[in-house]
Amino acid sequence: MRDDGLVGRWSSASLEQGAMEAGTIGFLPDGTGWYELANVYSSSVDRFGWSTPAPGRLRLRVLRLLELRWPGAP
Repeated sequence: MRDDGLVGRWSSASLEQGAMEAGTIGFLPDGTGWYELANVYSSSVDRFGWSTPAPGRLRLRVLRLLELRWPGAP
């Protein structure tokens, strides 16, 4: 079961203006999604599957993690 009210993309960028880091999460209608955390040194993306087994409950299953580090990052 999936709650279509979750489908969409949300970002913390507008809440953290001037910050050097932001997170973005997206829920796709097919039950997959992603979470990206990006800053000046690196970026990581988690791909996941999602469902809503009961009202008010969210189940995530991590499918893949990709992490990139820029040259010179600590």
